[in-house]
Amino acid sequence: MIWMLLFPKTYWPRNTLKEPSVTLTDYLLTIECGLFAWWLFDISSAHVTLQSYFVGIFAALAIAALFGGTVHGFFPVETSLGYRILWPSTMLAVGAAAYCAWGIGAYLLFAAATANWIMLAAGIFLLVYSVTVLFFFRDFSIAIIHYLPAVLFAAAAFAVLAVRQMHWAPALGFLGLVATVIAAFLQARQVAVHPVYFDHNALYHLIQAAALVLVYLSARTIVAV
Repeated sequence: MIWMLLFPKTYWPRNTLKEPSVTLTDYLLTIECGLFAWWLFDISSAHVTLQSYFVGIFAALAIAALFGGTVHGFFPVETSLGYRILWPSTMLAVGAAAYCAWGIGAYLLFAAATANWIMLAAGIFLLVYSVTVLFFFRDFSIAIIHYLPAVLFAAAAFAVLAVRQMHWAPALGFLGLVATVIAAFLQARQVAVHPVYFDHNALYHLIQAAALVLVYLSARTIVAV
């Protein structure tokens, strides 16, 4: 380990890291979301179910970022074993995050009975999505199509709650989720700071990291009540 730190170029093969900015920003998201999940888990809350979905979405996003960053950095070739294992795992983690987003929206807006029916439907959507990813299509656009409605639903729930309560906490959650949607739009349009050193994926990760701070602050306030 000491040799790796002192002489990294002699330990790692040259050009091992294929997309440094994408990989490092993904790993930044992993650390950030992992910490948010842990800090939310550590709160004593009366809203246990809602708390679990907030913890779940950050944990799922941390896993997705970890696997996705590793694919971008070390296993970009689709025929490699690492890609075949990690890329479907990344997409499944995104699916889990979408499921949690449905849960956040459902339990923010509705009583438990109604929210449970919504989560049953979300579970069916997740099952269909998972089968699609594992056996048919693995293009990331499938993950976006699956994830976007859940995020918009959760954002709408935050907005309704903000109007009902006239409180800043759900308003922050709304702004944070809207920012993640804007980030996804910029990624799809391939808007980049630099085409090589900081491409559209890296910019997406950076905006998402800032947006998720708002979502975390909102979640922490809501579940701590």
